[in-house]
Amino acid sequence: GLRVGGEIEFGTTLLFDSLDDLADMTLSGLACGRLDFEASGSSVDAALKLRISEQTLDEGPESFVDEAFVRIYLGPVDLEGGLLKVAWGRADSQGPLDVLNPDDLTDLTVTDERERKIAQPMLRASVAMGERSRLEALFVVGFEGDRIAWDGPWAPLAVRELKKAVAGLGVDPTDPQRVLDTPDTESLGWAQGGVRFTTTLGAADLGGQLFSGYLPTPVVASDLASMLALAGGTPLPVSYDRFYQAGADFTAVVDGLN
Repeated sequence: GLRVGGEIEFGTTLLFDSLDDLADMTLSGLACGRLDFEASGSSVDAALKLRISEQTLDEGPESFVDEAFVRIYLGPVDLEGGLLKVAWGRADSQGPLDVLNPDDLTDLTVTDERERKIAQPMLRASVAMGERSRLEALFVVGFEGDRIAWDGPWAPLAVRELKKAVAGLGVDPTDPQRVLDTPDTESLGWAQGGVRFTTTLGAADLGGQLFSGYLPTPVVASDLASMLALAGGTPLPVSYDRFYQAGADFTAVVDGLN
């Protein structure tokens, strides 16, 4: 069957230093909405989840898609592919094992972790090993770093200091593409992957994982040679550090305490 659902929300956030600033502010982007399409059969599910707002309208049609995936059930094996948001780890809030999706940090008023995640093209296979254990293998096609604000109140200190240094060289810091040379990370050369095993022993939930990928925080070359090259018209090189992770987690409830 096919199910269609969604919601529309009206609201805005105003950030100001004085009442004079408040009087000059204009209200925009008051309406934002979600539209979800879900279809299911005897052995397959599919979903398309859209976000519609002033920001996504400005960014283009590709930014409408929040998630889009197909899931196939083959006995104890589940196969899934598409633009996915996947949370690894058993922490109540975002933990160090939740490494699969980058975050959109351009608006820090968004505190819901799933809403903050940026869906990535993934392939996932999950195998049930008995009633309480599961082995999961996941392949991320390409890589995307965290989205970080370049302007406004949510631009981090490192960005503001970099823009100040760039302006001191006589370079216009308002255009990040003029300042930063960001690599194309959508190719298979930037692929990531990992495996995770979870099980339950009595009242305890256990998990362990291995992952190979890239840290989502960009590294900007700001040494003297790079800054002088920027003054000559060459943007600053941006890179991402590769890392390998082995992690484990444990959850239990003891006398009502998690």
